[in-house]
Amino acid sequence: MMYSFNDVLVRDTPNCETPSSRMRLTLPLYKFSMRHAIKEVYKRRAYVRSSPEPKLWYLEDKNVIDPVKLPDYTTGLFVPKDEQSEEKPVPEELIFASQPKLEDCPDYHESFMYEFHYNTRLMESLKQACIITKTEPLFELPQKIIDTIGKVEIPDQDELVQRCIMQANTWDPTKDKLPRRLNKELPGWRFKAEYGIPQKRIRSLLMQNLIRLCRTVDGKYPSLLRSRALIENPYVSVSYTIHDDVPMLIRGVQDWLMTSVEPLKPWADMERIDATTLHKLPDLSPLAPTIDLAHQHVYKENENITGYKNGFHFSNPHTLYMTTVENRRVDEHQAKLLMFCFANCLATAKAQYGPDVRELPAPVTIQCVSSDSIRFNFTCFQLNTLDLASSGGVKNLVWFDSDHAMYNKILPRRAMLRNTQYEDYDPEVFEKILAFYIQGVNLSQTKEPVEEKL
Repeated sequence: MMYSFNDVLVRDTPNCETPSSRMRLTLPLYKFSMRHAIKEVYKRRAYVRSSPEPKLWYLEDKNVIDPVKLPDYTTGLFVPKDEQSEEKPVPEELIFASQPKLEDCPDYHESFMYEFHYNTRLMESLKQACIITKTEPLFELPQKIIDTIGKVEIPDQDELVQRCIMQANTWDPTKDKLPRRLNKELPGWRFKAEYGIPQKRIRSLLMQNLIRLCRTVDGKYPSLLRSRALIENPYVSVSYTIHDDVPMLIRGVQDWLMTSVEPLKPWADMERIDATTLHKLPDLSPLAPTIDLAHQHVYKENENITGYKNGFHFSNPHTLYMTTVENRRVDEHQAKLLMFCFANCLATAKAQYGPDVRELPAPVTIQCVSSDSIRFNFTCFQLNTLDLASSGGVKNLVWFDSDHAMYNKILPRRAMLRNTQYEDYDPEVFEKILAFYIQGVNLSQTKEPVEEKL
């Protein structure tokens, strides 16, 4: 009788051969318990016991070269092991090593700075951010951007945007285990474990798809090909001093930063800039504006990192693209976008005009588009002054147009996520994204399509 691999025939009697008498030895039966092996590793604390080298006496007369000997490529000869440099002992395994002290870091300082990073949440949100950045907020887009909304269109624009939405939410092949959902309307309902696309990847894919769709207009406006660069995960770090000589540090890794050869033109004229002197910053007393910021002792003095090297051809920030976490208030998103827009403009101004400049020769501007995969926020920032140590005088300007839903994502109450519905697509949201992208382009200079000649 023939048996398959891993099959064993168990017989009660010599003449009993029934299907029920067979037993398959599966892999779990061969599984080795690692308990004793782990105890042995911790007992010798990651020191490997090496066995003595065997002496192969029968190979000595056959001119066999010892593979342990290292070649000396300068002379072409082999260096015996005894003449080699002494090897350093293997350091202790990191899992058993003690954590280094913060004071041992070469950039450690006794005096701390207040740090704002990507995951910082401010208690008073926008009010607090306006004090830290010395900014006057406006809750509408600049007129220059409003005039360009809808002037440029892509063929089959709405259909392509809807494809980008479905590709990020449904068509991506990623299958990771998702966190268990909670239904507030049915607290007792327990969802099954589900596998799908994580929210972080959905936000990233959707933003990448929309940026790529915007860049399809480069064929119509060839100047965009020569004047734009897209940087992924740029790092920004800048330090400055606010009123009462409080040191501030803003740093973090952003998602995407589009830079250009020529800077964006200011959104506000000199008359509007001079009018900012009448604006008073919010008062949070008895709270300090730095109440939520962490104390950072490890930093470099006068550090100024723009995300690209000095001499970079595309050295002017144009548009910052960021993904934000859902279930946050609108003013929390606005505060975060304001802080990073301010950090990029401040780092650019210090790199171009020097770290000690207080009055800028020209304002530095930047745009920002952020999304949590459903709702989009649009921000325009203009840096007017570097005199941040005082609360009076000229102030910076920021424009917000927030909380615009591109579509509605209806999650099933009891069914699986594969039954999610997508409704209420709003085409005006992408028109604003495209209007941000074409800022700084002369729309009258277009490339005429070439007719095919038979």
